[in-house]
Amino acid sequence: MRPRILHLTADYPDTIQPSKTHAVARLIAGTADQFDHRVISLNRTGGLIGAFWPGQLLERRQEGDVLAIRYASPPAVIAIGPALAILAKRLAGELQRIGFKPDLIQGHKLTIEGRLAQRLATRLGVPYALTLQGNTDQKLLTLRPDRAGMVRRVWHGASGIMAFAPWTAAWCSQQLGRRSQPIAIIPCILSHDAILAPVLCGQLVRTAFRLDFWRNKNIATLLQAVALLAVRFPGV
Repeated sequence: MRPRILHLTADYPDTIQPSKTHAVARLIAGTADQFDHRVISLNRTGGLIGAFWPGQLLERRQEGDVLAIRYASPPAVIAIGPALAILAKRLAGELQRIGFKPDLIQGHKLTIEGRLAQRLATRLGVPYALTLQGNTDQKLLTLRPDRAGMVRRVWHGASGIMAFAPWTAAWCSQQLGRRSQPIAIIPCILSHDAILAPVLCGQLVRTAFRLDFWRNKNIATLLQAVALLAVRFPGV
């Protein structure tokens, strides 16, 4: 019997919000022959509903092994703790309803899904693991240093941690303390992974990314760097 893993993630394309990134979906698909996966795909609704009914399940859609839910909560930077406590209780009921008890719960971010994974794992009496994805965790830890103690408990209580990039693991270790067990570095599985040989193409700077995320990719700093280079190397 394959080990059963329950994934908690806000970054999974689902029937409520299909345009999300495929990084977690590809990770799960890439290990489908080794584990029995189930996914709870999280979609937050804020505003007055999030403020007055935190943790309330507003919508649920089951499609295969993916349960997409929409829940009420304020933004994570404000006060997400009470909402996650209520949500963990409701998700435990959902798992009981479908008859799935995981051997491991994996939260695909430290500061949000990780906290939810910790609460749900405690309810079910199973271990939890974490995935570090970088930007969100770094932003929330920086904006809310008062939560460092809580996040540190989630960090050190995890049975295992994987990171998509070495810098994420190093930054979190510096902020929260080095763990007794090493962090596994597992890069994102790409839609295609052919390695292209380098080609000399003159003094060009080429970059590719999804334009929806241009601010997140720091294009402004890249352009400033190119402008500085152009002073010494006019052909850039």
